[in-house]
Amino acid sequence: MNFLQVAHLQEAASLLETFYTTVTLADITVDMTMTDTPGQMDYDRLRPICYPNGNVIILTFDKSIPECFDNIEEAWMPEIQHFLPNTPIILVGNKKDLEHDPKIIQEAKKIGYHPVTYEEGAEKAAKLPGVVKFLETSAKTGEGIKEVFEFAALYALLGTGQEKPPSIFRRLFSKK
Repeated sequence: MNFLQVAHLQEAASLLETFYTTVTLADITVDMTMTDTPGQMDYDRLRPICYPNGNVIILTFDKSIPECFDNIEEAWMPEIQHFLPNTPIILVGNKKDLEHDPKIIQEAKKIGYHPVTYEEGAEKAAKLPGVVKFLETSAKTGEGIKEVFEFAALYALLGTGQEKPPSIFRRLFSKK
C-alpha cells in the first residue's frame, strides 16, 4: 500500500483498520504497521486494545473544524498520557487543502471560528507533553503524507535503541 492509498482513507473509521507500509530512511528499511482507531466516544473501550507495543502516535485533527483541535488537549492527551505516557507523538493537522477554501472560510465565519492555522498547530504542539513534531497534510492531495510516515519511522527507530540518534541523524540529513 502506498502513502496516497493510506491518505485517501480520510473518513473516520467505524472499526479498527490496520495498514502496512515500508519506509526507507537512508539505508534503513522500516516495515510499519499502523492502526487507525476511531475517535468517537463510542469506541473509548476499544481503542486501548491497539496501544500495547505502540512505538509512535500519529495524532491527527481536522484543520477545518476547531473542535477537533480543542479535543487534542481535552480528550486525546489524557488518554495518551494514561496508556502510552512515554511514546513520541506526531501531531498532524489534516485537510490542509481546505485552509484557504473560500467556502470553508465563509462557513466558519458564520459560526465565529476559522480553520486552524499552521502557527496555531505548531504553538499547541510545542506546549503538549510528548509531541515531537507538528506537520500538516492533505489526505485529498497527498501533500505531507510521506513526511508523516518518514518521521514516524525515524522516531520508532530512535525509540527502539537499535540505532544511536547521532548516527541515524547523520545519515538521514547529511549531504550526499
